[in-house]
Amino acid sequence: MLKTAFFSGKTLLASGLIAAGVLVACGGTTTTTLVAASNTVVAATAATAATATTAFVAVATPAAPVTFSNGFAGVDAGGAPVAVSGATTVAFSGTGTSPTATFSNGGLTATGTTTFGSCTFTFAANSPFPAIHPFGPGKSFKVDPCSLTVPTAGTTANGVDKSVTVAMIFGAVTGTAVKTIAVNSNGTVTVGGVAIGTVTTTTTTGTGGG
Repeated sequence: MLKTAFFSGKTLLASGLIAAGVLVACGGTTTTTLVAASNTVVAATAATAATATTAFVAVATPAAPVTFSNGFAGVDAGGAPVAVSGATTVAFSGTGTSPTATFSNGGLTATGTTTFGSCTFTFAANSPFPAIHPFGPGKSFKVDPCSLTVPTAGTTANGVDKSVTVAMIFGAVTGTAVKTIAVNSNGTVTVGGVAIGTVTTTTTTGTGGG
């Protein structure tokens, strides 16, 4: 009886070890996901004018412009500080390196040309704004820095669209617009289906249940 009991104990111990091995083996499945390593920034410089044009037009379309809720500030052609007060929208259109900029503020709308490096806007002679306004006829207005930030950090690089808030920086002020973006496996970033730049991708790992 004692021998039988001792044998039974060893059997139970062995059974316990086998069960523990099964639990370890069932620890889950490791998965890897390709994601964007950072946000995507497009700085408007003279050297990047063509790329900047594509990006700014994609982000601030006439149908869905960028909104600066409280205006923004910059300098005039003589370098004197000036400010635009009140809610203001901006849209870009065209191709090349000098897109058309359209600003709406206080019920008035003015168009002009854009010169990148950072962003200088020169308004048309028929601008409806008063002559003393930064958007007045023939006036030039510069904001520095001038850039876009697309929040791509952590976005899965699988080409699937998602809705995010894109930022447009004019000087110390940020304007926003909700846009559809995607990050592709090669790092290409699109806004509304238009490629606006690239971002570095990285692989993350995770463990699923077993």
